[in-house]
Amino acid sequence: MSKRVDIKGVIQERLQDAPFVGALIIGTTCNQNCANCFNQHLKNRDTLNVNPKFIIDMIQLNPFNEGVIFGGLEWSDQEDDLNIILDEIIKRKSNLKIMLYTGKKMKDIPNIVNRLCEINKVYGNEVYIKCGPYDKDLIPKNQNGIILASCNQIIYKCVNGEFSMY
Repeated sequence: MSKRVDIKGVIQERLQDAPFVGALIIGTTCNQNCANCFNQHLKNRDTLNVNPKFIIDMIQLNPFNEGVIFGGLEWSDQEDDLNIILDEIIKRKSNLKIMLYTGKKMKDIPNIVNRLCEINKVYGNEVYIKCGPYDKDLIPKNQNGIILASCNQIIYKCVNGEFSMY
């Protein structure tokens, strides 16, 4: 029996959240407590316990999706589920691009950063991380065509297993 993961849902064909068209996989929780959080409503969705195979099948069956976007809520708060989904991508030798949204700094999520670096270096997947909490008092910014909710947020891209600002 394969492992299952908890998610709040999948939204197909997201254009504005990554430097590719991707499916947003919504995590189940967030403990960042950002003032005026615009994802607060996602916490009220039912939690779905699903097979990661089903998630990746659904994403890959849509010809517009080039990758997966882990966001909506804080995936670093459910690292085991994140790793199970990443394992499914690796198992398939899929070239899906990967974008992780986190309100944390990279130094605060070393296991996830190392895992994503490994996926980039060993398997060749394009990998991005958006870091930084939402701050309602800061203006949004555009970083390479991606609208970030506040100007303190930064997108990093992994190249040859090393992250640098995108």
